[in-house]
Amino acid sequence: MRKVAAHRVVVDKKAVRMGVVEIVDGLVYTVRELHGEEPQTEWLPGEVSIVADEYGKARAYYQGALLTN
Repeated sequence: MRKVAAHRVVVDKKAVRMGVVEIVDGLVYTVRELHGEEPQTEWLPGEVSIVADEYGKARAYYQGALLTN
C-alpha cells in the first residue's frame, strides 16, 4: 500500500483540500481529508487526480504520471 497526500485531490470534478489517497495494487483504495501528520505518507505538492480507467477502476495521477505502489 502507498499513501500520498496532496494540496488537492480531484475526484469526479470535486476537490478535496489537503487530501490523502491510499493506493493498493495500483488502484485507488480510499480518498479522504488529511487530519494532521500521518506516518508513512508521501507528500506531493499540488494536485492528484483520480480518473477511472477503461475498466472503470479508479487510478491516481500526479503531473500526468500514474501513481502505483
